[in-house]
Amino acid sequence: MAQTDKRQCASCGAPDMAYGRQNVSRDFEGAALTILDVTGWFCSACGELEFDSPESARSFLEQVTALQRQRRSTQANSLNRNVTPSVGPSSRAASGIAQSIGDRSTNS
Repeated sequence: MAQTDKRQCASCGAPDMAYGRQNVSRDFEGAALTILDVTGWFCSACGELEFDSPESARSFLEQVTALQRQRRSTQANSLNRNVTPSVGPSSRAASGIAQSIGDRSTNS
């Protein structure tokens, strides 16, 4: 089958998968990851992608993995900036401790 022919989609059965090169977006933990210039068979009905070679699949996976690592690193850095280290008791707990110490000294 020539790469210009149509192919039936294995996922949805649509007869119009077309060979080409496209940018592919996928959702990862609420963020869209876009992989550029993916080559393969694309289904216009359901969005399924069939890679045209093992190298194409490997390249796609490597790019997705790199983008996922970058996203997780960005999330971790954001969390680290928003965390205030806690040292000692909270102000409410400290107030309660001071009150109980004061109560003991006045009752003695």
